[in-house]
Amino acid sequence: MPKLWSILSPVSPGKTAFQLNLAYLMAKMSPEKQVLAVDFNFLKPDLAAFLDFSVESSGTKTLVDLYNLLLGYQTIVLEDFLTIPFNDLPNLRILPGDLEAMNPFENVSRDLWFKFFKQLRDTSEVILFEAGRNVHHSALQFLIAESDLLFICTEPDPLALLHTRSLIHSLISQGRLEDLRLVLLRYRPESAITLDYISKLLPIPVHTIIPNVSDREYQKQFLDAQLIAKNDKHPYTKSLMGFLDKMAEVPKVQEVKKPVWKTLLTTRKFIRKSQNT
Repeated sequence: MPKLWSILSPVSPGKTAFQLNLAYLMAKMSPEKQVLAVDFNFLKPDLAAFLDFSVESSGTKTLVDLYNLLLGYQTIVLEDFLTIPFNDLPNLRILPGDLEAMNPFENVSRDLWFKFFKQLRDTSEVILFEAGRNVHHSALQFLIAESDLLFICTEPDPLALLHTRSLIHSLISQGRLEDLRLVLLRYRPESAITLDYISKLLPIPVHTIIPNVSDREYQKQFLDAQLIAKNDKHPYTKSLMGFLDKMAEVPKVQEVKKPVWKTLLTTRKFIRKSQNT
């Protein structure tokens, strides 16, 4: 199975929930594998949702401390809990990747982030990246260059589909056609946007359909400290299981164009250079 997966979307159709539920299932189904979820859009307000289904990190440091740290309310040692563990899956970690959001606080070092990512990358069998339309251009180029597979998430909405088509054409022009997989999120059979319409509009076929889950249901899952994927009978979970069955048939990419660590260093230098100009 390919190691580096990127979940990209020019819109916001629930890709974070897709990433985390997928990572949860992968870690649950293969407890011997280390799974890392890196969210490049992990903005400060988003942490509140993730705190609800996460637990204490190493030592006495809690995720509430991490939340306060990123909000600038207190000064603590980030190295103690830069990654966020799930309560019942020690082989699953979340790594916040929004360097711009973390940078203003003096004890949050970009060097430390890259150091941790390198360590986790070297010990992880599968890495799931997630990035949306607001991700820094250099980070997006890193994902495009280094990922074995690129999953383009969209939803049955006219504007979303047009933005998605533009993104797909851009990736095809960069030679990534064979590595693209289209994931349709929030699908409703009664939607006015039919699958036939989507197939004619977009240049690649739909790889996986994930059924719609209401915003209220998402919120309930967060408040109840649960992931939807914990419910084996939920249609959302069944769709994710089907997705993983398809991915199990994809041969693992043996060679990567450039070492990931080298690209990360280049990305970091690019960001710093752009800030100084």
